[in-house]
Amino acid sequence: MTEDNLIKLEGSDTPDIMLNDGETILMDVSQGFRDLGLSGLIFRHKGRLITTNQRAIYFKKKTKDYEIEQLNMHHAGYVKMGYNLEFKQFMFGFLLVLSSIGVFAQSIILGLLLLIVGLFIIYTSRIQGLVLSGSGAKITFASKSIPASELTKIITIVSANS
Repeated sequence: MTEDNLIKLEGSDTPDIMLNDGETILMDVSQGFRDLGLSGLIFRHKGRLITTNQRAIYFKKKTKDYEIEQLNMHHAGYVKMGYNLEFKQFMFGFLLVLSSIGVFAQSIILGLLLLIVGLFIIYTSRIQGLVLSGSGAKITFASKSIPASELTKIITIVSANS
């Protein structure tokens, strides 16, 4: 087993992933501060998307554990680069906006504060990212910084396998 046949994820606590015969890495993108936000930076959450000519691997480091998702590129049929809605966050913001209406009768300042916070939460519930899916599996990778040249490689592989 050589270094060329491995995908090293992070540190000694996570496993390395072996590449298959004929498998080459096309893209390796890590999430940055713009993608994770302040809470992700504080809690040391990291995400990384590795795409090869045979599969897509999404590695997410959390505070005490990690997740690894894989999607066989032969089964991938849907690629989307755009915005996704974080439904729970959106609903929380919407409920704050609704509750601010009732609070306005009691206190204008508190009602205005709830309205502003609710609108901010709704605004931040839209997450830009890459979605790969097919055969019941789905990988969603929140990233604002996937270059178009890297995205072209993924689309080429998905189209070739369709």
